[in-house]
Amino acid sequence: MCSVSLIWSFFLAVLAWLPLQLVRFLRRRQLRLGGVVRIKLEATARPGSSSERARQIERIREMADDEHVKVVFFRLEGIPVGWASMQDLREAIITLNAAGKKTAAHLDQAGNGELYLASAAERVWMPPPGDLFLSGLGGRLSFFGNILARLGVQVDMVAAGAYKSFGEPFTRSFASPANREQMGVLYGDLQDQMVSAIALGRGKEPAEISALLARSPLSVTEAVELGLIDAAAYADQVEERLEKLAASERVRVTSWRGYGRLRGMERWLVGLGQRGRSVAVVHLEGSVVLGGEGSRTRRIEARAVVPVLDALAEDESIKAVVLRVDSGGGSAVASDLIARAVERLGRTRPVIALYGNISASGGYYLSVPAREIIARPGSITGSIGVIGGKVVVADTLGRQGLTSDFIDVGPDVGFLGPWRPFTPDQRARFEGYLDRTYDVFLKVVAGGRRCPVEAIRPYAGGRVWTGRQAKENGLIDHLGGLPTAINRAKMLSDIQPGRGRVVHIDFAPSPIRALASRLSRGQLVGTVLGLAGKQGELVEMLREEPGRALAMMPWVLEK
Repeated sequence: MCSVSLIWSFFLAVLAWLPLQLVRFLRRRQLRLGGVVRIKLEATARPGSSSERARQIERIREMADDEHVKVVFFRLEGIPVGWASMQDLREAIITLNAAGKKTAAHLDQAGNGELYLASAAERVWMPPPGDLFLSGLGGRLSFFGNILARLGVQVDMVAAGAYKSFGEPFTRSFASPANREQMGVLYGDLQDQMVSAIALGRGKEPAEISALLARSPLSVTEAVELGLIDAAAYADQVEERLEKLAASERVRVTSWRGYGRLRGMERWLVGLGQRGRSVAVVHLEGSVVLGGEGSRTRRIEARAVVPVLDALAEDESIKAVVLRVDSGGGSAVASDLIARAVERLGRTRPVIALYGNISASGGYYLSVPAREIIARPGSITGSIGVIGGKVVVADTLGRQGLTSDFIDVGPDVGFLGPWRPFTPDQRARFEGYLDRTYDVFLKVVAGGRRCPVEAIRPYAGGRVWTGRQAKENGLIDHLGGLPTAINRAKMLSDIQPGRGRVVHIDFAPSPIRALASRLSRGQLVGTVLGLAGKQGELVEMLREEPGRALAMMPWVLEK
């Protein structure tokens, strides 16, 4: 059987040789004038899945080893959402620089994120009328408690953890002291990361960049004088500058799509017939749920994820697994089921957890049994705590004319129903339930981090951390991105560097199920909670499963 497989692999490799030479010839012609590739980054309504973004970053990094590419030109018309995503892209640009490629960026106008990214390139250009807006970081915490009270909607919430502030937007009109404290520390570290990176990229001291945060907007002339950008240039003047950068009298700029098409064909032909061990990258995005809940957004459904992880444990070709997690959490039960599957998978092969922009609360819970955890300095993680409660809509419906007559035969009728808030006795019992769930969460974290519960407790209580802070606190192991995670997975599974395939596994939402779910929701409460944006979407989980313990990130961060 083995000899047949080897003969078949050899046959495929021979069959691929001629088309491979043709593709390589076309690639040489494609990049013969200057070797310039243009990558346009733009803001889109659909950000795409993490697997799509990961592949894009992976392809950019691969250009470092492409002898035909001399210059990579980034046209910034938009930026990735989230600090970890920006750090992924920024590191890819730095990798190109280190490989001897020339890099340049052109942007029409810039804010914090745009300059953060562009400063990684060797040259930065803006048109003369452009402006540079730099400012300190911070966030607006919105509170809907008064609005919901006027509409007769009561969100009856209980939290386990002093910093677990998920319920605050729906029950208060201002932030608690603990919430203000943790958000200030969080944004402070992100601002320090931003300032340090821009300063490093532009050859400045961090103090110089910090002093500019209160001087916006800066004209292009001022930005050039201050060394934040290199020159003023319109888009039609870029080609001339690229010629100088490429040291060529004439350049032909190759689009990212055109480059990627031929590069992908070459990669496929080279791999045809090759047999090797694989690393599976499992992309987990969105709120954590048990399963079956329709949504137009991505969710992590335990009933879909657990069988896949169990199947990977039986697949002999998969030697290691990377869990790329981007989630603010959700159902504590669903998080625990996935964590258990991760623990089982880890018995037979290395499992590495990689955190995206936000991997907190349930997102941390479900992945903490991994052998190692890797995050970007700007990833948001932690939030070890649980909340729960229910949405009470009796007053809202009463104002619309609905009347109710309760017939209670046994005790605790309507304990988790939407018609009455908790009684003091019910609240006490519910708090006990959340405390037990919180204790389980702590034990899972302690087991995954291989330390006593008491060593975790000071960094728990619902508090959130940047990736850099989490490493200092022992909540993660390494700082880095997907390349770091894959390299660690290969090392731990004895796959030689540069060998082995990478297989991406993604979970896409069902559009039919999502539509049915949206049409079945109550319009009034849905509209009210819609005012809260992303947080409104999260709190709908509370309405869908009242009384269930949720391990959920308290706030949605905005740049």
